[in-house]
Amino acid sequence: MRDDVKAFVALAARLFDVPAPIVEIGSLQTAGQEGYADLRALFPGKAYLGCDLVAGPGVDRVEDAEALGFADASVGTIVAAESLEHVADPYRAVAEMHRVVRPGGLVIIAAPFIFPIHHEPDFTRFTPEGLRRLLSVFPVATAYAQGDAQWPHTVYGLAAKAGEAEERARFVALASRIADEWERAGVHDPLRAFVPVSSAMRRDSGDTRLERLAAGGSLEQTFECPRAGLCRIDVKLDTGGGGRPLTRLTLFSEGDLNVPVASSVTRPVWGNQRWVAFAFPSIADSAGRRYVFRLECPDATPEAWVAAHVARDGSLSFEVFAGRPETPARARHEPTSLPSTVLSDGERVMLATSRELADAMRRLLAATERQTAELGRMRDQHRTALAQLSEQMLKLELGLEAVRNRHRSWLRRLLGR
Repeated sequence: MRDDVKAFVALAARLFDVPAPIVEIGSLQTAGQEGYADLRALFPGKAYLGCDLVAGPGVDRVEDAEALGFADASVGTIVAAESLEHVADPYRAVAEMHRVVRPGGLVIIAAPFIFPIHHEPDFTRFTPEGLRRLLSVFPVATAYAQGDAQWPHTVYGLAAKAGEAEERARFVALASRIADEWERAGVHDPLRAFVPVSSAMRRDSGDTRLERLAAGGSLEQTFECPRAGLCRIDVKLDTGGGGRPLTRLTLFSEGDLNVPVASSVTRPVWGNQRWVAFAFPSIADSAGRRYVFRLECPDATPEAWVAAHVARDGSLSFEVFAGRPETPARARHEPTSLPSTVLSDGERVMLATSRELADAMRRLLAATERQTAELGRMRDQHRTALAQLSEQMLKLELGLEAVRNRHRSWLRRLLGR
């Protein structure tokens, strides 16, 4: 277990009222990790059960993550720290977590992304969006990415089996604090949060499909953004028929529906009940402001249509995302809430090598893009040259045909004499 992963679990344990009993999936402490990888001390006074596929240090009970032996709604919290990558079917494992966690329960997950293959079998890597999709079976879920924005080395997830809107709002508020507390500590690589700061989700209340988009109409939804940096709205949509009809989201300030604040266009992936992301440039002064977003499907047809989902209270099923713009990592200072990280010489070399590799990959990508652009220009030049050559050859053929005709005429006159 890495220091950053343990620090994230510690922070979640401190901020959330973690319900017991706590079950850890993948609790086996491998050679060299004995004691250090034991997370029990982070949850003092609470019943804790370590589970893994095999018996060994840290394992209280042998369990298969894809077929847990716990009764429905019998577990308060599940912790899976650097274990889901070793599960052959992580979706089945998370479905099992959802089954055994009781209402109000919590799930804490950490998994590597840019990281070597380790402790085989090692099956899977998750992007932040991939992790959120994995956890979408829960009423509300968040994801975090640590490290370089394009090459994060670790992803984290939190999910809650929250029922009422107040419970979901409380979870979102605490999940947002994770990134803030992490940044204030300043002792680890930066953490980017993918937290729905405002939500009208009703995944557990039987959404009703609205067909108005199918006829080329529009739908509107009003909301208040609680944070600065409004940058994305996810809407639960249904699609049917054939093709991928264009779907447009336009954002307005409440009270002024004539001048758009932002807009985003996408073509939803075909299927039912998909959360479709509409992203746009971050709005710095969005905190506390009320907005209206309008959904339209201008090229909908009877064969290709899009429909939105609404909850029993009449609101669209949507999530709003906001966050501060990307900024360089701050200078490190003494921690205020998280333990400091002490690296060995070998770990420092590995970290430096990883950063050099990431920089080299970015340079290679930039060079590849430049070469692709240059090849495109050369291709266009060659096409132009070939067109010109083809035109010249056609003129030459016409000229030769004219010469042949003159020769035939001259021969006929000569032979006729």
